[in-house]
Amino acid sequence: MVSRLLLRHLFYGIGSMRIGKPLLITTTAIGMPIGIYEGFHLAGTLGFLMVTLVGLFGMGIVWIVRTVRAEKRAEQESRGARERPGG
Repeated sequence: MVSRLLLRHLFYGIGSMRIGKPLLITTTAIGMPIGIYEGFHLAGTLGFLMVTLVGLFGMGIVWIVRTVRAEKRAEQESRGARERPGG
């Protein structure tokens, strides 16, 4: 009988993303400026919309990261205050 681990490896491709993730990260960083450049050449408004959309996504990511860090810091401070005697 074939083991479940072997079936999982064959059908779900465990370990097959070793090169995929770095390749995706690299090609995205290279492809974004090229796409924006071509958008400006095709139609100036299209390039502007692409830059605006990428900027909005970037601002959203920064906003989420700052919120998570602030909540984590507040949780650590409250945990530290509870553990201190007389606090």
